[in-house]
Amino acid sequence: MDRSSFRPAPGDDHSLDELERALTQVVRTLLRMGVPAGTLPDGVHIDRAGYGVLVCLDESAEALRLSELAGLLQLDQSTVSRQVSHLVAGGLVARAPDPADRRACRLTLSDQGRATLESVRAARWAQLRQALSGWSDPERGAFADQLWRFAGDLPTPTVGTEGSEPTPAAAIP
Repeated sequence: MDRSSFRPAPGDDHSLDELERALTQVVRTLLRMGVPAGTLPDGVHIDRAGYGVLVCLDESAEALRLSELAGLLQLDQSTVSRQVSHLVAGGLVARAPDPADRRACRLTLSDQGRATLESVRAARWAQLRQALSGWSDPERGAFADQLWRFAGDLPTPTVGTEGSEPTPAAAIP
């Protein structure tokens, strides 16, 4: 992004305007990054949404019900259901009966799902490593600390309330 074209809005706080524009550029770039080409084995397909599901299942200490997964992803259950169905059909997510409720199931990463996630992460880390090649380890650590702090300070929308559904990636300029 060329900061020379940066024009703060009249009367606005310059630092907030600059921060919002920089974050918009980061989001655009990350959305375009998606799943790096050549990362997946033949016949395996995963999109950004599927990657998010795999990450969430990987970070969970236990198998999740669909409703729990939807809550963690802050998405509507029907949306997550479609994503999970695709991942189950692709062999990346496993369904198991929920011992507490026979009508429900629990979701976990399959071995293929875990291997796919590790492969995608390795490719994404290589991209980040290249982007941050001019940064020292302390600079990268400080940047990560600040990003975690910022992420923790952002409000968390509640699914099901007006204006809570995330804007589709295609609508982000």
